[in-house]
Amino acid sequence: DRATEDISISWDHQMHGGVPRFAPNIIFHMNVPESIRDLYRQRRRWALGGTEVWLTNLREFALHPWRHRYQMSMFVDTTLSILWSFFFVNHHDRLLPGADLLRHDR
Repeated sequence: DRATEDISISWDHQMHGGVPRFAPNIIFHMNVPESIRDLYRQRRRWALGGTEVWLTNLREFALHPWRHRYQMSMFVDTTLSILWSFFFVNHHDRLLPGADLLRHDR
């Protein structure tokens, strides 16, 4: 069980040779966060899930970079997202006016 099953499934599919395809007729439904706090929690959950998947696949990328060269953009994108998340967590008070509203202890 992971925080974001859809990303996990996508990575597993691609790491085992699957090729993503464009499917224009698929209809997707999701619950949209109704407040800034809910949006923050959703983004935090997505960051956690992305980090879990990244950590799960890090060794495979390190040991076989050529085998996974087509997934490298996905790996780099997730790496940058994780770095951005850590930066945001440590510096959100300088980046967002009113960021204290997002604190965990509220």
